[in-house]
Formats: sequence, structure tokens, C-alpha cells
Amino acid sequence: MKNRFVPAVASLLLLCACTGNNAGLDNNGQRMQTLDNDTLMAETGRDFGYGFSRYTENEVGRANNTVGALTVDRGMLADVVTRLVLSLEQIEEAATLVTDKYALVVYEDRAQQMTEEEVAEQVKRAASASLPRFYEVYVANDRARIRDIERFASLPSGNGYQHVLQDTIETFKQYPQGNQ
Repeated sequence: MKNRFVPAVASLLLLCACTGNNAGLDNNGQRMQTLDNDTLMAETGRDFGYGFSRYTENEVGRANNTVGALTVDRGMLADVVTRLVLSLEQIEEAATLVTDKYALVVYEDRAQQMTEEEVAEQVKRAASASLPRFYEVYVANDRARIRDIERFASLPSGNGYQHVLQDTIETFKQYPQGNQ
């Protein structure tokens, strides 16, 4: 009995191990479609709160062993920065412009016990915390500067308006920037 049991178990394990290589593949050897976040949201009406992505090398496509460039939704980043700045207790209003390497934040603070430099420090830290590290962050506590950054929203990005952006940054540098 023992002699028959060992080969049967070994055969079963070998058979299971061979089929494991095709996990996630359909009958044609293609990867089975998996649910993404949008599909789950549409089917269940719930957002599960996680981001997940899965690709094979062939799906992404490689040219000379390089992966496609990372794209960033600057509007989403500006929204996140603005909301984070507004979460600070002393901030009443905020607006943010995010470019390819700069973030300009305008805020209006409540007159409280903090100095302008301390408030600027907190605003700058909040903005920096939600952006990639290479971004340069400039802040201004003058509500009139909102128009300065708002005008960029309707302009195409690129070098055509770089001098105007640099002038705006120079204006921002005249305001407290914190110690960061």
C-alpha cells in the first residue's frame, strides 16, 4: 500500500506543478483579462481605495529597452496641493498652478498668532509633501496673485510663455517663502 501511495502523490505533485506555469493564461496562451479599478467601480458602485496596474512587456511595448515616459496629470496635482493647503487650520483660500517643474501656491490666511514666515513655511511644506521631489515650490500670501497664476490655465504649456512664468516666479519670491 505504501509503495503505491508515494508514486501517486509524486505524480500528482508533478502534474500540479506543470499546470501552475499557465496560471493567469486562457486556453490560447493569452493572459486573462483582469478587472481594473474603473470596471470594479462600475460593477459594484464602490471605490476600493487602491490603485492597481498590471501589464506584460508586450502590452507596454519596449523600444531599445526603455519604458514609456511617465505622464503626470498636473490638474490633479494642483487640486491635491490646493486641498492639502486648505486643510491647514490658518488657511482660508488657496489656488495652485503646477507646471513641469514649478508649483506656485497663492493663499489667504486668517490673522492668527503665527507669523507670515511660519504660515509660508507650513504652506510650502504641505505643497512639497504632495509633489514629486524635483518640483520647486513658491508661495505668496496675496489674493491678487491668484489672477497671475490663473492666466496660465488657458495657455498652452511650452517655452512660448517661459519668460512670463519666470516673471511670475520673481514676483512670488518677494513674499515670505518659509525656511525650507
